[in-house]
Amino acid sequence: MRRQRFNPIDRALRWWRARSVLRLVAPGARVLDVGCGSENWLVRSAAGIAADSLGIDPDLEPEFVDDRGRRATIDDVAAAEPEAFDAATSLAVIEHLPVDSVSAHLAAIQRALRPGGRLVLTTPTPRSQPLLEFLAFRVHVISEHEIRDHRHYYTRDELVALFGEDDWHVEYRTFQFGFNQHVVATRRGGHA
Repeated sequence: MRRQRFNPIDRALRWWRARSVLRLVAPGARVLDVGCGSENWLVRSAAGIAADSLGIDPDLEPEFVDDRGRRATIDDVAAAEPEAFDAATSLAVIEHLPVDSVSAHLAAIQRALRPGGRLVLTTPTPRSQPLLEFLAFRVHVISEHEIRDHRHYYTRDELVALFGEDDWHVEYRTFQFGFNQHVVATRRGGHA
Protein backbone atom coordinates (compact mmCIF):
# COMPACT_ATOMS: atom_id res chain seq x y z
CA MET A 1 0.00 0.00 0.00
CA ARG A 2 1.38 3.40 -0.99
CA ARG A 3 1.81 5.78 1.93
CA GLN A 4 0.04 9.11 1.97
CA ARG A 5 2.03 11.77 0.12
CA PHE A 6 2.92 14.94 1.95
CA ASN A 7 1.04 18.13 1.15
CA PRO A 8 2.74 21.55 0.69
CA ILE A 9 2.61 22.40 4.42
CA ASP A 10 4.09 19.03 5.39
CA ARG A 11 6.82 19.59 2.79
CA ALA A 12 7.56 23.13 4.08
CA LEU A 13 7.90 21.85 7.65
CA ARG A 14 10.13 19.00 6.44
CA TRP A 15 12.30 21.48 4.50
CA TRP A 16 12.62 23.74 7.57
CA ARG A 17 13.58 20.79 9.79
CA ALA A 18 16.09 19.46 7.23
CA ARG A 19 17.68 22.88 6.73
CA SER A 20 18.25 23.15 10.47
CA VAL A 21 19.79 19.67 10.58
CA LEU A 22 21.99 19.87 7.48
CA ARG A 23 23.89 22.76 9.05
CA LEU A 24 25.10 20.27 11.66
CA VAL A 25 26.56 17.78 9.15
CA ALA A 26 30.18 18.31 8.10
CA PRO A 27 30.69 18.80 4.36
CA GLY A 28 31.89 15.60 2.72
CA ALA A 29 30.68 13.35 5.54
CA ARG A 30 29.31 9.90 4.79
CA VAL A 31 25.74 10.24 6.07
CA LEU A 32 23.12 7.63 6.92
CA ASP A 33 19.54 8.92 7.04
CA VAL A 34 17.65 6.46 9.24
CA GLY A 35 13.93 6.44 8.51
CA CYS A 36 14.37 8.50 5.36
CA GLY A 37 10.69 8.24 4.49
CA SER A 38 9.05 6.96 1.36
CA GLU A 39 10.81 9.47 -0.93
CA ASN A 40 14.36 9.59 0.55
CA TRP A 41 14.01 13.35 0.52
CA LEU A 42 16.91 14.41 2.75
CA VAL A 43 19.53 12.37 0.90
CA ARG A 44 18.27 13.53 -2.49
CA SER A 45 18.24 17.17 -1.38
CA ALA A 46 21.67 17.02 0.33
CA ALA A 47 23.57 15.56 -2.61
CA GLY A 48 26.02 18.48 -2.69
CA ILE A 49 26.68 18.43 1.05
CA ALA A 50 27.40 14.82 1.92
CA ALA A 51 29.94 12.82 -0.04
CA ASP A 52 28.25 9.46 0.16
CA SER A 53 24.77 9.49 1.64
CA LEU A 54 22.39 6.59 2.14
CA GLY A 55 18.75 6.79 3.12
CA ILE A 56 17.09 3.72 4.61
CA ASP A 57 13.44 3.01 5.26
CA PRO A 58 11.43 -0.22 4.99
CA ASP A 59 8.71 1.87 3.27
CA LEU A 60 10.94 3.48 0.65
CA GLU A 61 9.02 3.78 -2.62
CA PRO A 62 10.44 1.57 -5.41
CA GLU A 63 11.31 4.53 -7.63
CA PHE A 64 13.72 5.81 -4.95
CA VAL A 65 15.54 2.50 -4.34
CA ASP A 66 19.03 2.96 -5.79
CA ASP A 67 22.63 3.44 -4.61
CA ARG A 68 21.42 6.31 -2.35
CA GLY A 69 18.28 4.62 -1.00
CA ARG A 70 17.56 1.15 0.38
CA ARG A 71 14.56 -0.63 1.79
CA ALA A 72 16.29 -1.64 5.00
CA THR A 73 16.23 -1.25 8.76
CA ILE A 74 18.97 0.27 10.90
CA ASP A 75 19.71 -3.22 12.24
CA ASP A 76 20.36 -4.43 8.66
CA VAL A 77 22.77 -1.59 7.95
CA ALA A 78 24.56 -1.75 11.32
CA ALA A 79 25.21 -5.47 10.79
CA ALA A 80 26.38 -5.09 7.18
CA GLU A 81 28.35 -1.85 7.60
CA PRO A 82 29.54 -1.44 11.19
CA GLU A 83 31.30 1.86 11.97
CA ALA A 84 30.93 2.92 8.31
CA PHE A 85 29.29 6.35 8.66
CA ASP A 86 30.57 9.74 9.80
CA ALA A 87 27.08 11.01 10.60
CA ALA A 88 23.53 9.75 10.91
CA THR A 89 20.23 11.56 10.90
CA SER A 90 16.96 10.36 12.35
CA LEU A 91 14.42 13.07 11.61
CA ALA A 92 10.92 12.79 13.03
CA VAL A 93 11.30 9.02 13.51
CA ILE A 94 11.39 8.05 17.19
CA GLU A 95 7.93 9.42 17.93
CA HIS A 96 6.61 6.72 15.56
CA LEU A 97 8.44 3.85 17.31
CA PRO A 98 7.21 1.84 20.29
CA VAL A 99 8.77 3.51 23.34
CA ASP A 100 10.41 0.26 24.45
CA SER A 101 12.26 -0.08 21.10
CA VAL A 102 13.89 3.37 20.96
CA SER A 103 16.99 2.36 22.98
CA ALA A 104 17.66 -0.53 20.57
CA HIS A 105 17.14 1.87 17.62
CA LEU A 106 19.78 4.23 19.03
CA ALA A 107 22.17 1.36 19.81
CA ALA A 108 21.96 0.18 16.20
CA ILE A 109 22.68 3.69 14.94
CA GLN A 110 25.65 3.82 17.29
CA ARG A 111 27.01 0.59 15.79
CA ALA A 112 26.77 2.08 12.28
CA LEU A 113 28.70 5.23 13.29
CA ARG A 114 32.45 5.56 13.45
CA PRO A 115 33.86 6.60 16.83
CA GLY A 116 33.41 10.37 16.93
CA GLY A 117 30.50 10.12 14.49
CA ARG A 118 27.46 12.33 15.02
CA LEU A 119 23.80 11.51 15.24
CA VAL A 120 21.35 14.34 14.62
CA LEU A 121 17.91 13.34 15.86
CA THR A 122 14.72 15.40 15.79
CA THR A 123 11.34 14.81 17.37
CA PRO A 124 8.41 17.08 18.20
CA THR A 125 8.15 18.46 21.72
CA PRO A 126 5.14 17.70 23.94
CA ARG A 127 3.93 21.27 23.49
CA SER A 128 3.53 20.58 19.74
CA GLN A 129 1.01 17.77 20.24
CA PRO A 130 -2.15 19.94 20.51
CA LEU A 131 -1.06 22.08 17.56
CA LEU A 132 -0.17 19.11 15.34
CA GLU A 133 -3.43 17.36 16.18
CA PHE A 134 -5.42 20.53 15.47
CA LEU A 135 -3.67 21.00 12.09
CA ALA A 136 -4.13 17.33 11.17
CA PHE A 137 -7.57 16.42 12.52
CA ARG A 138 -9.50 19.70 12.56
CA VAL A 139 -8.04 21.86 9.81
CA HIS A 140 -6.66 18.97 7.68
CA VAL A 141 -3.59 20.85 6.49
CA ILE A 142 -0.97 18.29 7.52
CA SER A 143 -0.92 14.50 7.25
CA GLU A 144 -3.48 12.87 9.55
CA HIS A 145 -1.79 9.51 9.02
CA GLU A 146 1.58 10.79 10.25
CA ILE A 147 0.17 12.51 13.34
CA ARG A 148 -2.08 9.57 14.25
CA ASP A 149 1.02 7.36 14.11
CA HIS A 150 2.81 9.36 16.86
CA ARG A 151 3.25 7.07 19.86
CA HIS A 152 5.03 9.42 22.27
CA TYR A 153 6.06 13.07 22.56
CA TYR A 154 9.40 13.16 24.37
CA THR A 155 10.28 15.72 27.03
CA ARG A 156 13.80 17.10 27.08
CA ASP A 157 14.71 14.91 30.06
CA GLU A 158 13.29 11.75 28.45
CA LEU A 159 15.09 12.45 25.21
CA VAL A 160 18.47 13.14 26.78
CA ALA A 161 18.11 10.07 29.07
CA LEU A 162 17.87 7.81 26.00
CA PHE A 163 21.58 8.44 25.39
CA GLY A 164 23.98 6.83 27.86
CA GLU A 165 26.58 9.24 29.26
CA ASP A 166 29.33 6.69 28.65
CA ASP A 167 28.28 6.14 25.03
CA TRP A 168 27.41 9.62 23.76
CA HIS A 169 28.20 13.29 24.25
CA VAL A 170 24.81 15.01 23.93
CA GLU A 171 23.84 18.55 22.96
CA TYR A 172 20.16 19.52 23.06
CA ARG A 173 18.12 22.42 21.72
CA THR A 174 14.66 23.29 20.48
CA PHE A 175 13.77 24.92 17.17
CA GLN A 176 10.66 25.83 15.19
CA PHE A 177 9.47 28.08 18.04
CA GLY A 178 9.92 25.31 20.62
CA PHE A 179 7.63 22.88 18.80
CA ASN A 180 10.50 20.68 17.65
CA GLN A 181 13.70 19.56 19.32
CA HIS A 182 16.96 18.05 18.26
CA VAL A 183 19.79 16.21 19.85
CA VAL A 184 23.28 16.20 18.41
CA ALA A 185 24.93 13.13 19.93
CA THR A 186 28.58 12.34 19.28
CA ARG A 187 29.60 8.72 19.62
CA ARG A 188 32.31 8.15 22.17
CA GLY A 189 35.06 5.55 22.12
CA GLY A 190 35.45 2.32 20.24
CA HIS A 191 33.05 -0.55 19.72
CA ALA A 192 29.45 -0.19 20.90
